Order: sequence, then C-alpha cells, then structure tokens
Amino acid sequence: MYVRGNNSHYSNLMRFLGPQAVASVQQSALGARVYYNTLVPWKNGRVFKYGVITFSDLMEDLKEWQTLYVSGRMHKPIKIIKADKDIETANERNIENAACAALLTLPEHFDETKFYERVASLSYLGDPRLSVRAEDPNKICKIVSSNREAFRRIYAPSLQRLKTVVYWDSSGSGATQDMQAGAREALLKRLPGKFVHKMRAALAEEELHHMTRSRRLLRSTTVMKRLVARAVAAKGNEYCQKALTGALCQTVRQSSTAQMLKGVLTAGVFRSTKYALNKLQKGAAFVKI
Repeated sequence: MYVRGNNSHYSNLMRFLGPQAVASVQQSALGARVYYNTLVPWKNGRVFKYGVITFSDLMEDLKEWQTLYVSGRMHKPIKIIKADKDIETANERNIENAACAALLTLPEHFDETKFYERVASLSYLGDPRLSVRAEDPNKICKIVSSNREAFRRIYAPSLQRLKTVVYWDSSGSGATQDMQAGAREALLKRLPGKFVHKMRAALAEEELHHMTRSRRLLRSTTVMKRLVARAVAAKGNEYCQKALTGALCQTVRQSSTAQMLKGVLTAGVFRSTKYALNKLQKGAAFVKI
C-alpha cells in the first residue's frame, strides 16, 4: 500500500516490479536490509532520503551489530517520532556497546570531546565513502560540536554503569581509564556476542582450544565470546585496539559497500548517479588544494 501511495519515490524498475519485489530487495542479504529512497522532493525545492527496515532486522542490528548500518546511526543523537519500548531498550544496550567500543580504542587519558568523537566515528570506520572523499572529513567533529548536550544526555547512564573502569575528573571533562587486561576483558565481554566473534580471526584456533580443551564448546556463541574477550585482552592494549578496529571496519565496509550497490537497483541508475555525484562534489568542497 505504501509503495502504491508513494510510487514517485521509487525507481521505474521497482514501480514496474511492484511491492513484493520492493520487499524482497529490502530483506535480501545484499546490504543492511534497508530500502533507501533518495532525492525525494520536499518543500521549497528541497530533497531528502529515507530508509525502510523491518522491526526484526532493526532489533537484530541494535542487539548484535550485524551491519552497524542503522545501529551505528543510532549511536548519535536522533529524533524519535514514535517511541517503542522494545526498540528503546535495545538501543540503550546499543549505546552502552558504543561506549565500551569507544573506550577500548581510546588511550588511558582522554577528554569528553574525544570520547564523543570516537563514539560518533564507529559507524564510519571502513566506510568506502570516506576513502573516495564522498563525505566531509570534518563531519564527525561537526556532529559532536553541534550536539554536545545531547551526547552528554545519551551517554551519561552508560558511563555511570562503567565507572569501575573509567574515572572522570571533578569537572567531568577529562577521564582516565583502567588499561589492565581485566578491565579490557570486562569491556569486551559487554559487546555483542556475534560481533566479538569477528575478532576470532585475529586469534589462532589453537589458542582458543587450549583455553577450553573442548572444540565442542567453541561452537557456543556465549563461550566463544568469553574466550575471545579473554584472549584478546591478554595480548595487550595495542593488539586489543587493532582487533576491535578490524572487526568494526569489516562490518561497516561490507554493509556500506553492498548497500551502495543495492542503491543502483532501488534508486535507479539516474538517481543513484546523481546522488553519488552530489556526494562527491560535497566531499571535494572540503578538500584543501
């Protein structure tokens, strides 16, 4: 019904194929299970884009960081039009996961701005748009500087729960975190199990087998998460940062690249080309000659 009522938002091909095709493309394994319509006309000659995702796929991404495509956007301040308790609860965990990941990639001493900038940058690590300069290189700094109070409000509860591993000074602007292996392991264990699983590639199978003495237990996501967290943390902070950053880049790169390719089908060749050129022109405007 939505497709028929807003058919001008869709490409000629998808209008011809119909609603079932739109649903199939949206929920296909290609990309982040999001259907985007770009360059949709709005008031006063302005245009906008919007994405559609099913409730179950959104919950999966919030809980497990399957693609970090939508969950990563929700690490930043957003406007909620209609609240849903299940989504709110899942996003609270998503926010805490972002705080843990940010801490794991920050040095022992850092300030409030660096923390929020690291949180905001998680979903851009590995994004192909940055490598081709299709985004403003100062975008993350601008997001934080223009939404500082919102970031404080969003992340205050998570930082309160993490006060055993990160300590803020009396002004609340500077912090020191515990860099010991036990503290690193505790933060890693808080991250989504399937996401932590991706760090397994950085470890030798023999290491994990030696820790369990049972290959059968390695098939358990819960056990694997605990073992990977312990093994990664034991190798030191530099190794921990590298393994985590690698998993973030892999997740974002795969979903963003596939989603861009899907955009050619969902938006059509003309719209997707125009949208890409607009992005490149926008990014080029910030490149210093």
